[in-house]
Amino acid sequence: TAPSKLEGSKLHVFCRSTYPILAPPLLLFTNPTLAPSLLRKINTALIEKAKEMIGEPIVFALMEYLSEEVPVLYDDFVREQRAKEMAAEQLRLRKLAGHDIDKVIEAQYESGGQLGRRQRAKLRAAEKAYDRDEQL
Repeated sequence: TAPSKLEGSKLHVFCRSTYPILAPPLLLFTNPTLAPSLLRKINTALIEKAKEMIGEPIVFALMEYLSEEVPVLYDDFVREQRAKEMAAEQLRLRKLAGHDIDKVIEAQYESGGQLGRRQRAKLRAAEKAYDRDEQL
């Protein structure tokens, strides 16, 4: 089983003199096991949620919000990271195999020939087929 996304998390709340009537409290969500970019996303979402609730006591509501949203944001973050890693790996493999569509098009133009619509479509299809083989 995967470790809890909230394990080791802390929510620091600094109440201003104008809380809750005019301004939300200052908030900082920390977790030593999460990536800094993910922590920025979580803190931004938390601040936006707090701004929506100005005028009412929100500390416990924000804790509930965090318990629901952190796992969702974490899963989205992991999915984005995997997609970036997959794209980088496909690019590396494509370069290693000599499949560089931009070089083919550039060579076609440099040789004085025009690259027709059907030829561009064939090149794109070949590139997609190469990507598909790597995903299987």
